[in-house]
Amino acid sequence: ITACVANATGLITDKSCHAHGGAMYVLFKVSDGNPLHGSMSLTHTTISDCASTTAGSGTAFGGAMEIVGQWIVTLDDATIAACVAASGAGNAYGGAVHSSSGALLSITNTTISDCTASTAGEGTLAHGLNPLAQGGGLNLRQGRATLHSTTITSCSVRSCSGCVGLGGGLYAEDTHVLLEHGSFIE
Repeated sequence: ITACVANATGLITDKSCHAHGGAMYVLFKVSDGNPLHGSMSLTHTTISDCASTTAGSGTAFGGAMEIVGQWIVTLDDATIAACVAASGAGNAYGGAVHSSSGALLSITNTTISDCTASTAGEGTLAHGLNPLAQGGGLNLRQGRATLHSTTITSCSVRSCSGCVGLGGGLYAEDTHVLLEHGSFIE
């Protein structure tokens, strides 16, 4: 999967536009009050040169993929390279992968490299906080992740003056993370 882009520009009824998952956006839904669960496996797969971008104050989620909700996602013998989550003036989460709201990730024998989460915003957002760039490789929120024999290398967060950058390789918040035989390089 190469050179895919999720791009959001402009404003819709005075709200910021958001970009979700450069190559993939996996969303948990509720149907007739019942939660729908799902699973997805990517084996021997390469995702490269993908981007999730916003020009305004919207948020860019997951340069390669965004996973929201109670999904089980497995990456085995995969490569995610040179993916970017970038916001012109808002937040950017997960240069390679952003997961949230109960997602369960299992990542084995995988390399995540040269991915970036960046914000160029200056000053403060509408809610008074400074723009954030989190998780150059992985941005994990409110879920679980197991990384086995996985390498995260040359990933970064880039933020403007007055902005906040957290977790060049991995940012985890309210998430259980198990790292086995893995490495963070550069």
